[in-house]
Amino acid sequence: MDSRTFKRRVLLPLLTLGITLLAIELVLQAFAFLAPRYYELLRGTIAVSVPDPRLGTRPNPAHPEHDERGFRNASIPSKVAIVGIGDSQTYGLGVRREAAWPQQLETLVRQPVYNVANPGWGPTQSLLLFDEVLALEPRLIIQAFYSGNDFYDAYVTVYDAGQFPELRTTNPRDSSLIAAAGTPAALKSELGEIQAAFRRPWARPAAGPPGVAGR
Repeated sequence: MDSRTFKRRVLLPLLTLGITLLAIELVLQAFAFLAPRYYELLRGTIAVSVPDPRLGTRPNPAHPEHDERGFRNASIPSKVAIVGIGDSQTYGLGVRREAAWPQQLETLVRQPVYNVANPGWGPTQSLLLFDEVLALEPRLIIQAFYSGNDFYDAYVTVYDAGQFPELRTTNPRDSSLIAAAGTPAALKSELGEIQAAFRRPWARPAAGPPGVAGR
């Protein structure tokens, strides 16, 4: 292989690759400088939630989709008409911020709707947030309740994590029923089985004999 062929087949591709990698690095560095929060999100280093001593976890104010309070809103409106409180379904986990139901409700009613939600929250967190929500002076508060796991979340928070001792029952009969229900791990396993069953496609019921109506 002569020198001209070597340059064309080896050196030129290597030089092109080097320039391309350098250009990509410069673009990433510029992106990190101009939009550091989105850059960290792209790297996967910004968590949706952060630890909170009262709530267990709280939405992360450093997340680029969250407002200064940490909630998933574009901004904090000067006047709030409706507040939606809930867990991941209200937060809109897995969908764009604009697709979460509080933002969709805002589009429908044409009134400011404020999203106060965090994945993993349950009714006990809503109780703690009530004063914070009332400070926004909304005309309406919507507590979104998901029967699939909110009862379990409340149970674990009060009886396993030891939070909100004032919510523990003082009725001996209820205490016995709670103890007989099993450990939180066992209940979580049962809850997972129930949720998995509902995710499976339902089988079409067999047709009855001709002329016999199904019940």
